Amino acid sequence: MRLPKEKIIFTVDWIPIQGVQFRIMDDTYIPDIEEGLKKVIAMDWETLIPGHPGSGGKQTGTKDNAREDLAYLQDLSAAVKQEVAQSKSYDDAIKDISLPKYAAWPNYKNFLPMNIERYYDYWNRGI
Repeated sequence: MRLPKEKIIFTVDWIPIQGVQFRIMDDTYIPDIEEGLKKVIAMDWETLIPGHPGSGGKQTGTKDNAREDLAYLQDLSAAVKQEVAQSKSYDDAIKDISLPKYAAWPNYKNFLPMNIERYYDYWNRGI
């Protein structure tokens, strides 16, 4: 939802504030999430209200947070695509991929392997 006069957007479950995506991203079609983020970033707004608080209970974010999330997804995508191109397995990709730039984000350690698995499915099987 966007409130143009207030320059606020409200999003739920797809633009975390400095956080990796939730678990395995079951209901996410990879091209759509990245294109959606690009469209949201291009809109005229200043304040992001996510459906869930960010690190330290932060309740609001900015376009920089949306840009960071897009960068995370693009970095993750590139890393997984490389693993798939080398015919690596899920387990090898999970073991090999590390994105230290995002290591301080909440749930990085817990959810990164599942995010890798989701991108692996996309790059390996197109789903």
